[in-house]
Amino acid sequence: PLQVNTYYAGASTVGARLKPEQGKSIDLGFVYNPSWAEGVSTSVDFWHIYLQDLLTPIAASTVLNACFANNSSPFCSLIHRLDDTTKQPGNIRVIETPVVNLGNLSTSGIDFTLNYKIPHFDLGSADPGDFKAALATTYTATYKNNPAPGLPGGETTNYAGTYSQQFGNITRWRGTLTLNWQKGNWDAQWQSRYINHATNLNADVVTGANAPMGSVIYHSLQLGYKVPSIHTTFDIGVDNLFDHAPPLVYQNGGNYNVDVATYDAMGRYYWARATVKF
Repeated sequence: PLQVNTYYAGASTVGARLKPEQGKSIDLGFVYNPSWAEGVSTSVDFWHIYLQDLLTPIAASTVLNACFANNSSPFCSLIHRLDDTTKQPGNIRVIETPVVNLGNLSTSGIDFTLNYKIPHFDLGSADPGDFKAALATTYTATYKNNPAPGLPGGETTNYAGTYSQQFGNITRWRGTLTLNWQKGNWDAQWQSRYINHATNLNADVVTGANAPMGSVIYHSLQLGYKVPSIHTTFDIGVDNLFDHAPPLVYQNGGNYNVDVATYDAMGRYYWARATVKF
């Protein structure tokens, strides 16, 4: 079958002029360092962001849906067929996907952090070193888009907890747990990164049915050694330690079937680096 290509184009291709985004945000945060728990600190931040005239590249599926719903839509001109001279339906050669003002966006959520500097245990020659633990999480409560006129589905949609071609992966929960160790010139880190499950909207391009995308936890390990005499640090590590495969998204793009902006598509891999300070 023929592969349909897309490419970005200017807003003038749809006969529109871009307007600047305008927005405002409301933030409320708390920090707590309890005197009864030495080494512990925590913070909670509540946020709500509003954007008007949202600037975003329009997805090819949005172009097709808009034209299907209204054959006089200006987005129909973005669909180019193998033979445009006949103006008749036929195989699609390319779809233009310009940046447009895509209505209004409202999103809200909570950020939470917890840090703990584990008390140092001095065991003489058996000194285990210093340990720190940190937890950072984000909960996205709402991610609402009210489409601009001319786009299909004029109602406001909450994309929190979903994956879509237009807005990407808006999982409700994401978090990172990190454990650090340091002793003399040696240091190490273990990190676990969590991505909550999501609903893949319109996973079946024929029926429009949704599909589940499972949760994923990635683990990484790093070991480093400092050489102060030459102002250099050497590090080695492994990412995606347990070689987790990402959830498949078959309609994500013409040449790939994974959300590469969110998940690790490489599998387990090893790395090394040297950092020199001048």
